[in-house]
This record gives sequence, structure tokens and C-alpha cells, in this order.
Amino acid sequence: MTSLQNFPATTWRDKLKYAAGYGLSRLHSRRTRQLYRRPEPQVTGLVDRALLAFLKQRCRKEGRSRFFARYHRSFWSGRGGAVYAENCDYRFQDIFLSQHRDAVTELEAAWAKLPQIKRVVEIGTGSGKLLAFLQERHPELEALVGLDINAAQIERNRATYAQSGLEFHACDAQDWIRRKGQPGTVFVTNCGVLEYFPQGDLEKLLAHICRQLSPALFLAIEPLAVDHDLDHSLLSQTFGDELSFSHNYPHLFTKSGFHVAYQRESFFERYRTVILVATAV
Repeated sequence: MTSLQNFPATTWRDKLKYAAGYGLSRLHSRRTRQLYRRPEPQVTGLVDRALLAFLKQRCRKEGRSRFFARYHRSFWSGRGGAVYAENCDYRFQDIFLSQHRDAVTELEAAWAKLPQIKRVVEIGTGSGKLLAFLQERHPELEALVGLDINAAQIERNRATYAQSGLEFHACDAQDWIRRKGQPGTVFVTNCGVLEYFPQGDLEKLLAHICRQLSPALFLAIEPLAVDHDLDHSLLSQTFGDELSFSHNYPHLFTKSGFHVAYQRESFFERYRTVILVATAV
């Protein structure tokens, strides 16, 4: 069974675009294969843009989550990811501190029951503001580590926080956690990180943390598709302009062996978000 719910084109516009893209893919088969293997989210040529749109539609229709994983990685590791971090620092104040502050309270309530936890690892750290915020609240921590696939952003963070004691690494978070993760860690994501992990990869990461790195805590603040029914739909689905993954986080954490200690949803403008605190002991 696929881990990505299929969504075939249904409107006549979608079908027309798909047909046009299919025709171009036949004329430009070599370039289509190149874009499939190495998607370039910021292509500018009309043909490339049409081919990429066709590939996204086809892969969504056929449930090819690996294509979207490559597509997202290409964007976030490149210039697009660096520009996003530069331009979206306001989201920490306007969204996290104003809309999701309760997440910290609930995290700390679970944390108080696990005094062995002395480390924080933020997956997708961006500009590092959340990591610095947690350091200020918990100066007793032995280590605070920020992971991100964008090397340019990591270099900026190292310069910004040079004297802080915060650590920053440009890496694949799944690989880093498998190699260097330690028991007694709070894992954190904020404003959309796990949404770029295919369901199978996310399941493996959560299972590894639960089985190999407990005791552990996980704070996940992640977007969801507005129409994703968490009570009945266990499969992930692509959604939004980015075609990232809307996961059934409560189900995936529980399936991996975590206990969900806190869960709620929030709506900000047109965005639906799940806030979840989970423990592994």
C-alpha cells in the first residue's frame, strides 16, 4: 500500500494542463527525465515550468512521494531556502510567540517529569530563534543543536550566535540523528519541517528515536491540509502550493511508540496547524 493518498485531476482545467504537459514531456523526454530525477523548483523557462508542473501533477496522481521529497530538498537546500529564512523571521514573533506559546508550557510540563533530558535538537532550525529562546528559558541545558539542510543559513547562524554555545550543523537531520542522536533529548520542529518528510521516512525517524534514544520528548508544530480528516485518514496527502505532506501526526507518533501528551489544532489566517507534544520513555 502506498503511504501517499492519491488525488487525480478532476477539473477540466486540470485535465487540459495535464494533457498539454504530457505532450511536452513526449517532445522533451530527456529534459523531463532530468527534472524528475533532479527537480529544480525555481526553473524560469516556459517549457521547464510546464514540464515541472506536469511532473508534480503526475506524481501526485500516482502517489510518488519520493519525487516530492527530492523537490522539497532542492528548494530548501538552495537559494530559495536561504531567502525564506532571511525574509520570514517575523513568523517567530507573529505566529509562534502569539499563537503557539502554549506549546512551550505543555512541553515543559512533560519535561518536568523527565529530568534526564538535558539536550535540545531542533530539526529545520532556520534562523535559530526558537533554539535561542529555549536556551534563555533553560540555561541548565548541556547542549542545544540546530540542524538544517541549508548550508548558507547555518553559516549565518554560526556567525550570529558565535558566543552563545549553540551548535549548528548543515546536514540531513535523519542521518545526523541516526549517527549522533543521544537519549535525553527534546526534538523540536516549528512552522513546518516534518511536512517535507515522506511518510515512510518520518515513521523510521520516529521509531528510531522511540526505540534507540528514549527517554525523549518531541514538540512538533506542523501544518495540515484543511480537509485532512485525522479521525479517518491515516495516509499522508500532498497539499498547498508547495505540495508538501499533510501527515496524520497523532497516528504516526502513537504507531511509532510515543505517548501523545498534548495535542491541539490552531487556525491562523488560512492555515491549519497541529501542535503536539509526545514522550518516549
